[in-house]
Parts: sequence; C-alpha cells; structure tokens
Amino acid sequence: APGPALPAAPAADVAAGPEAEALLQSIGEHAAAAAAAVAQERSAEALKSFEGLAAAFRALGDRACEAAALTALSSALAACGGDRRDAFRAASAAVKAARAVGDKPGLIAALEGAVSTSFAFGDPDEALRAATEVAALASQGGDRRAEARARLAAASAQLATGDAQAAMEASFQALELCRALGDKQGQAMALSVAYDVNVLLGRPVAAAGSAR
Repeated sequence: APGPALPAAPAADVAAGPEAEALLQSIGEHAAAAAAAVAQERSAEALKSFEGLAAAFRALGDRACEAAALTALSSALAACGGDRRDAFRAASAAVKAARAVGDKPGLIAALEGAVSTSFAFGDPDEALRAATEVAALASQGGDRRAEARARLAAASAQLATGDAQAAMEASFQALELCRALGDKQGQAMALSVAYDVNVLLGRPVAAAGSAR
C-alpha cells in the first residue's frame, strides 16, 4: 500500500538566509528518511523522521507544511502499527497547526488523517467527531468529494457505535453524493454500510435490496 503523502515544498515567502538554508537541507533529509522508514514499516524511525520534519517546518515558519508533516506522521504510525498515543498526538497537532493558519484544505486533510488514525486504532467516536467536522467544512467549501468521504466515514463510525438510524442517514447522504460524482466505488461502500445497518436491524428484505 502507498505510504502517507509527504508535505509539499515550503512556501515561497518563508525566511531566507543561512539558517533557512540549513532548515531546508534538514527538511530534505528528514523527508527522505521518513519515506524510507514508512516503506520498510519501521514505525520508530518514521516517528523520529516525521517529528524532525515537522519541527523543521515549524522553525521555518511554515505551519501549513508542519500540519502536512504531522498528518503524514499519524498516518504512518497507523500504517506501521506504531504507538496509539503518538499517532493521536500527531493527528491532534496537525489539526491545531492547520487551524492556526486558517488553511481549510490543510485542515480537511488533517481531520481526514485523524479519521483514518481513529479507525486504525479502534476509536469510532473520535472518527465520527472528525468526520462530522470534515463534512461541514467540505460542504461549506463545495468540495463534494471530501464531503462524500466524510459522510461514508461518519456512517461507518455510527454503525460501529450502534447508532443504526444515523448510520443509515449518513450512508444515503454519501450515496447521493457519490452518484452525483459518478464515484462507483463510493456508491458500493455506501450501499455496503446500508446493508450492514439493515442486517443489524433484522431487516433481511431491506438488506437484500441494499446489496443490489
């Protein structure tokens, strides 16, 4: 499976000078080390490298790239079976950094990272909280793909917590969005959640309909 996305290059308006050049070199080194650690599923090394990457971006004054590095860190820890507390700390710090600069796309990405991390470590309540915020932000910004992903995540989280009615509503919201986008995979996932809800509610006929 592909590793988490590494942050883009620093913004063009970051500080210049010898100290900045050293930080930029450090960023390149940490990014390369992080990518190698993730590819080889070495969670401890991934943690060290991504933390160094985030710290370098923070020192450079680029909070958006810091947020992206922290999001990548939380995703890497989830993928590599790293420590749950480290993963949640990174996801929370990513959200905080993105909020600090009003970076809505970055905030959506950070929250989606929090959703993935929450599911990976078996915390559907936290996944639901983050997915609900993503859905609201994406709806306000007209990002229907992100909204569809968030509705799907919310439906899965609600199903996991036993809130069948809310899960059904979210799955149909996701289904409508995915149909409008022509997203066949998303439609299949939404119908799968609806099927599971109907099974949970003991409605075999409705479950069979959801499967079609």
